[in-house]
Amino acid sequence: MDSALRIGWIEINIFIADPAAGATPVMQNFAKKHMNRFKDKIWAVRAVYSSVKDPFKEGFGPWRGTPVQQQVKRSRSLGQPLNIRQSVNSTSMKPRKTKRTKREVVADRAHWSITKRDFEWLRGEVRYALPDLQVISQRPESKIAPKKLPIVGDYYQFKTQLSGQVIYLVDTGFDLTHPEFKDAKIQDWIFPGSFPADEKSDDFSYHGTTVGSKIVGKFSGVAPGAELIIVRYNDGRGIFSAVQASGLLVRIREHIETYNSKRDCIINMSISWFLTDDNYQKIVLASFLNWAKKRGVIIVTAAGNGNPNEKISGWPQGLLHEDFYRNRYENTLVVVGGMDIKRGSGPIFQSAPFVKVSAPATGVFAAGPTRDPYGQPLASPRSLSLAPRYIRTLGLQPVSGTSFAAPMVAGMIAIWLGTGIFTSDNVVKGMYDLAYNRTEKGPNVLYNGFFDYMP
Repeated sequence: MDSALRIGWIEINIFIADPAAGATPVMQNFAKKHMNRFKDKIWAVRAVYSSVKDPFKEGFGPWRGTPVQQQVKRSRSLGQPLNIRQSVNSTSMKPRKTKRTKREVVADRAHWSITKRDFEWLRGEVRYALPDLQVISQRPESKIAPKKLPIVGDYYQFKTQLSGQVIYLVDTGFDLTHPEFKDAKIQDWIFPGSFPADEKSDDFSYHGTTVGSKIVGKFSGVAPGAELIIVRYNDGRGIFSAVQASGLLVRIREHIETYNSKRDCIINMSISWFLTDDNYQKIVLASFLNWAKKRGVIIVTAAGNGNPNEKISGWPQGLLHEDFYRNRYENTLVVVGGMDIKRGSGPIFQSAPFVKVSAPATGVFAAGPTRDPYGQPLASPRSLSLAPRYIRTLGLQPVSGTSFAAPMVAGMIAIWLGTGIFTSDNVVKGMYDLAYNRTEKGPNVLYNGFFDYMP
């Protein structure tokens, strides 16, 4: 019986990647022969092995049958693999017959399991993604400088991701008609004020649209399967006050207790409010955080876009400057810093001792405007011109700021809870333990732990 290779994430029928990553001459020759329009940037199958030698890594034997035709449908991830087998009318990839010792080949805590006949995909999946997502799945021993990452490269993520996790997105400027939200699960829309707004698009700032796409975006999101509850922090007339702030927290608490009391809940606040009544804010926030701690709710917020030596101000972040609140709520309120993905330098945004995790905050690709300020469709949506053709019309744009780093952390927390790797009691500590710096002087950056928690 012929061996078969189970492969996925195929636009035609082979992987597109940098041959320097491990393609053998045999793989490159095959790629050049059958798909010369991609030149030498194609190789058929890649796997990361341990030091155990294996014929699959050394290359492939003769290719039999007719040339492989472009009949393979696109597959979004290796979680939806395709079988290509030898038959009369088609060609499979048949490895060279060599002697094998009886042993188990382990893929360096990674993702391939090699049996006698098949490559079997385990608990993980890989899809092509932009650099900001590539960064968070880099394992420490094989990291690449962020500025050297390919424009489209491998993003490793857990296959079984979510099991009912809910993310409350507190922001403004939501446009759910954007292509990135085509398959998003929107559970509800909360307006804390007296004056409602249009539920499809409440204003044209697009801040909430961009932030939300980093959580549930079809292409740019960290956790596309999460359920999203949109919470507009100001009302339909743009009013925000101390009363509005407390009302916002009350509405979120009521919604969780009423609809999601038995589910993992994360609140993403890529915002700060600057109100002068400090004592009132402390009382309101401490009361909310005390409830959240008992309930297991995690609040994720952004550090701010000021200079590194500028003190983090505003609420709710500013509460952690005081030792009493920091010691009590450091695993409930997460403040996310920013990493400079373009230059790979040290911190360029605000930071503090309680900022223990950062995420890409420059050169981040997320949902951008598809309409002008008057609500008319743009003639040519902003897009990533160098990306494959199937994402060129998604309306992506490069953005910068810790507002777009925070949702990546919120989405990753949801995935860890969904896979059962962590619980609400230890997920924040686990995240801090996994985070590591990508550059010599850089901050500790979010790492999803894919290669640490795969079987």
